[in-house]
Amino acid sequence: MNIPDRWVVLKIETENKTVYKVFGVWYGGYMGGNNWQLNSGVASLEVSDGCVLFHGNSGSQYLCNLQSYGLSSWGVSQLEFLIKGAVAAGSKVEVLPQSTDWSTLV
Repeated sequence: MNIPDRWVVLKIETENKTVYKVFGVWYGGYMGGNNWQLNSGVASLEVSDGCVLFHGNSGSQYLCNLQSYGLSSWGVSQLEFLIKGAVAAGSKVEVLPQSTDWSTLV
């Protein structure tokens, strides 16, 4: 199970479909570097106790604390790079707001 330090959900639209993906960031600390992951797409989710458990299309799970929604400046820079590539490939990418009703996402 993946438990990111910070996270956002992306809405990615192509000509054929719309998918939602979790972009998670982990802080490396003293001995390691920062890291990020983009899940395969949200297949289902569960909301409880201030957290959202996202189940990915690939079987991955992301347990995300609602109080940790958003990114650090490093996370934003990584996400901007990712979005530029997606837009260049013809996709439209939107970062969903923190106020999103997660229970209605999928």
